[in-house]
Amino acid sequence: MRTFWALPLRRQLLLAIPLLLVPVIVAAVWSVLETRRERIADLGEEAESVGRTTAAYLARDVAIVDQAAAQIAATPELRSFDSGGLVELLARVDTRSEMLAGFSLVRIDGTVVAAQGIRAESPPHQWSGAGAGTTGRIVLPMRTSPNGIRVIPFVYPIGDDSGRVVAARDTA
Repeated sequence: MRTFWALPLRRQLLLAIPLLLVPVIVAAVWSVLETRRERIADLGEEAESVGRTTAAYLARDVAIVDQAAAQIAATPELRSFDSGGLVELLARVDTRSEMLAGFSLVRIDGTVVAAQGIRAESPPHQWSGAGAGTTGRIVLPMRTSPNGIRVIPFVYPIGDDSGRVVAARDTA
C-alpha cells in the first residue's frame, strides 16, 4: 500500500480537505450551540428581572387601591349608605389617581348605592354576592368596561356593626 505522500497531489487534497474541515465544522457547531445556550440563559435572567419589577409595581398599585378602599370604608357616608355624600366622596378619590378607573358601592342584594367612573360590564349582583362569605379583598378576573377599557375589579366586603356583610365596594 502506498503512503499518503506518494499519492498524486490531487488525491492528497481530496483526502486532506475533508479531514481538515471536520474539526472546523465541529468547532463552528459547538460555538453556535454554546452561544445559543448563553443567550437562553441571558433571556431567562432578563425575564426574571422584568417579572420581579412588574410584580413590585403591581404590589405597590394594589397597596394603593387597598389604602383608598380602607379610607372610603372609614367614612360615615359609607356606613349610612348616603348616596349623595358617597358620589361626592368617590368623585374626589377617583380623580386623585390615574390607576383607579372607578368605584361602586353595591348592597348585598345587588342595589347600586353609589358609583363613580368605569364599572365592569357584568351586573353588580354577580360580584356583590361573592363578597358575602369573606372579609378580605377579592380580585375578580379582568373584564372590559362598556367603553372598551380593560379593568381588574377588586371587591371589598362591607360589614355592619355586628360584622355581617351588607354590601361590597367594587374598585376597578
